[in-house]
Amino acid sequence: MGQSEKGGDAFELRMPTTHDMFLHYDQMRSFYTGLTAGEIYPRWEEETNRGFGAPTTSYYPPGIYYLTSACYAITQDWLRALLDAHLVMMIAAAASLYIYAREVMGRGAATVAMAAYIFLPYHTADQYQRGAMAELLVFVWMPLMLLFGERLMNAPSQARKRSALFSIAGLAASYGAFLWSHPPTAYQFTLGFGVYVLVLSVMRKEWKGLVAVGVAMALGIGLAAVYLLPAAIEQTLIHKEFISETWPYHKTYVFVHDLYNSDVHSGFFKLIDWIWITGTGIIAVAAITVLWLKRRALDSALKQRVGLWVILGGLAKLHDDQGVDAAWQAYSKDRDRSLHLENACDHNACSRAYSWSVHAGRHRRSRAALIF
Repeated sequence: MGQSEKGGDAFELRMPTTHDMFLHYDQMRSFYTGLTAGEIYPRWEEETNRGFGAPTTSYYPPGIYYLTSACYAITQDWLRALLDAHLVMMIAAAASLYIYAREVMGRGAATVAMAAYIFLPYHTADQYQRGAMAELLVFVWMPLMLLFGERLMNAPSQARKRSALFSIAGLAASYGAFLWSHPPTAYQFTLGFGVYVLVLSVMRKEWKGLVAVGVAMALGIGLAAVYLLPAAIEQTLIHKEFISETWPYHKTYVFVHDLYNSDVHSGFFKLIDWIWITGTGIIAVAAITVLWLKRRALDSALKQRVGLWVILGGLAKLHDDQGVDAAWQAYSKDRDRSLHLENACDHNACSRAYSWSVHAGRHRRSRAALIF
């Protein structure tokens, strides 16, 4: 809502005030300034610390700022660039999920999955409440990683050498872009994706594909090395204890939220809790409905994928739960403050999107129908 020239109220289209948007606004402008100065990878944010600056993108993932810079180069308006970047990310995320779903689903079912992926709660909360632009970008890469990973897990007789090389390149590029976009999410998705392809290799008895996936992911790490290596090596040059002590990993699980600012953000934490509850319920009910009640309606390929998605969704839920605290505290010392809250929700968005439409995709000409 905005104020008209005559003093009356008028509707105004704009991005709502979010948790992180004011930070992104300064960082994306400084990044563009660095690009125009001839730097391929600008690392200095000149407008922070009251004008003294900081090497922000030496540590914070710079991927999103290449997108905002491209949008600004076209529009020459930072507000419009911000809106256009969000639109591009949403369209790209929808397209990647649709392409992935079409591997075993009809058009209608894939469209339902795409809509669920875009509009289910965490994705929209990420955009309109958190303002987590870097994390929004990873919704593009997750379906693409699964797409190319599954193609590599096909038996050699089902895929030619050229298509295998294309899938290796696609997985490497997707994973490399993932790491450039948001390493905390990439860290957790790597765990889930690793289990996913490992179980798939056991089901299909396809070990060469597993090696190909490993090679592709190693190449992806290499593509992101110019960002990852300095960030890892130069940690002693920053005060990283501010993050680890202010937002300790093991005190930010769902239903816990033992943080200094928990009262201020109590509404958001309750939203996260309810997203976890409803997501768990949807995955459980969908799994029972599809794998048991509708098992005869599924072909073998789709039934296999449903089982894998149930496993991945369950692992994502465990990432959020305090019950696995002992196992994860070994990794918690320098983790991002919301590693499990924000990133397991990303996994769940994929799982719920798939669950909402999977039984409609028995074959490529199947009609779309919702489980609920």
